[in-house]
Amino acid sequence: MKKPIAIISVLLLVLAGLGTWFFLENFKRVSKERDLPAQGEARYNPLYALKLSLRELGQKADTHARLDIESLKLQAHDTLVLYAPPNGLSNTQLDALLAWVEGGGHIVLSAPNPEFLSEGDTIYTKLGIYPAESDDECLEFLPTTGKKPDFLCGSRFLVDDLEWFQWLHGDEELGYSLGRMYWGDGSITIASNLRFMGNEQLKRAGARELTYQMLASSMGKGRFHLIYSTDMSPFWLLLIKHGWTLLVPLLLLLGAWLVYRSQRFGPLQASPNQDRRALLEHIGATGEYLFHRHLSHELHLAVLALFNTTLRRRDPMTAALTGEAQIAALAERTGIDPQKIRQALKPGSLRQKENFFHSVATLIQLRNQL
Repeated sequence: MKKPIAIISVLLLVLAGLGTWFFLENFKRVSKERDLPAQGEARYNPLYALKLSLRELGQKADTHARLDIESLKLQAHDTLVLYAPPNGLSNTQLDALLAWVEGGGHIVLSAPNPEFLSEGDTIYTKLGIYPAESDDECLEFLPTTGKKPDFLCGSRFLVDDLEWFQWLHGDEELGYSLGRMYWGDGSITIASNLRFMGNEQLKRAGARELTYQMLASSMGKGRFHLIYSTDMSPFWLLLIKHGWTLLVPLLLLLGAWLVYRSQRFGPLQASPNQDRRALLEHIGATGEYLFHRHLSHELHLAVLALFNTTLRRRDPMTAALTGEAQIAALAERTGIDPQKIRQALKPGSLRQKENFFHSVATLIQLRNQL
């Protein structure tokens, strides 16, 4: 018995060894990186990666959802990055913002977009910058760490006075893609767009280098204020200006639906017949037929039989009585005049309507009071 067990054990060990050898020869551990969806602040803040990058470089950086000049408490040599076009600012806010730049601040903003440019004074009109009429053009540049060129695409801009600018990329006819202008002791940097500063775009080497070049002059001088959304016009005003093409059809559909669901004046078809108590109507019609056929005696007998049945069930002792004794007992029990009870039990001629109706009514009253 011991030899078969030993042989089986050896065979199992050999098979296990062969299986282990086959697995190790044909399979190996491989690591794979997967991009997980953004969580936390990175889900709604497109400048979250830029803030962390600046802090890693030893800079003071904060992100804000709105441009509130009073709460920001901007200091000289601070940098303000306006990720979205700063439309909707009042003249007071614009004057305060440019006064801060004149004192040594630095603004980074995108070029004006002709489709979303607000009416009246804007920061672009005060700076003498306006959108170019040509289509969007791309600025091609080669990152130092890569062989493939990168591109900066967006709306180009034109300027009123070239002497205010430290440098510009582009030409006077088609417009410029990048530029930096002097404004007092401060400066303003303008790019076709600032999408390259977003969380996903900063993964590219070209976007990182371009962002560093635009912010390098402010490194180590002050705090970076990154605004990923700027003050806009009221929502109702935006709907009136740009959403009327959708609102008008929706209002028409709403009006049509209200008319369709509203109650009409007068029915379109005859109202259906209400439910009828057919059995009771049939019984009433049968009684009228028998009465008009001079068969009122049979009707009285039917009511009397129903009364006697109820009397035997509820008061057997009174039901056992007869004649005047029964009439007296019923009068004492119900309080009804004995004469009416006597007429109901023995009505005589029933062809007279009053005699018949009084007799039947008294029997029903007696039955209900038992």
